[in-house]
Amino acid sequence: MITLEILNSCSNEEAHSYLESCCVSSSWITKMIASRPFSSQSELIEKAASIWYHECSIDDYKEAFTGHPVIGDVDSLREKFTQFKELAGNE
Repeated sequence: MITLEILNSCSNEEAHSYLESCCVSSSWITKMIASRPFSSQSELIEKAASIWYHECSIDDYKEAFTGHPVIGDVDSLREKFTQFKELAGNE
């Protein structure tokens, strides 16, 4: 599991990988990386939401949705997100 300390101190490439496991919108990821460091988990969540709702475009949303499996296609869900099982287990 990634911690706030790790996210704040890792390279941009590593941060990209961590954030991409949450959302594949390249614009959102770039803006989140530029917003580091975060002083708290609350600040990170607030910034993530603010970027999503106020700075992302329709195209960014469409890009993000390509990272999600088709609703009802359980096999593609398992295949696509096997490596994120532990991360998503707390959602």
